Amino acid sequence: LEQLTRLIQTIKKTGRKLIVCGDFNMPKRSPFYTSFVKASGLIDLFKAKSSSTYHQSFFGIADITMERIDYIFATELKLISIDHVFTQKVAIDDSTHDFLSDHIGLRARFQIQYSQA
Repeated sequence: LEQLTRLIQTIKKTGRKLIVCGDFNMPKRSPFYTSFVKASGLIDLFKAKSSSTYHQSFFGIADITMERIDYIFATELKLISIDHVFTQKVAIDDSTHDFLSDHIGLRARFQIQYSQA
């Protein structure tokens, strides 16, 4: 995360808009999350959501704590909507239904706002 934070800080100095997303493998309650958000200055687009981003059935453990470990971080932008994808099983073939991924995807719709120079 330190290297990513330095890269983000370098890009932000150019004034460009920035979106960073992916599987960070850290829950929101982690001190790494708090440090990353503070150091990067990025906004967690799903900050108000606490739902898990992976399917419990892939672990085979019934009592595992499900948490969000996938994120979409961005510089300031106009957020239109957020939702989850890959939440339901789909037909793989005639006799098999399964999830498309072990993760529940995050989707954000937004408008990037550019300042007039």
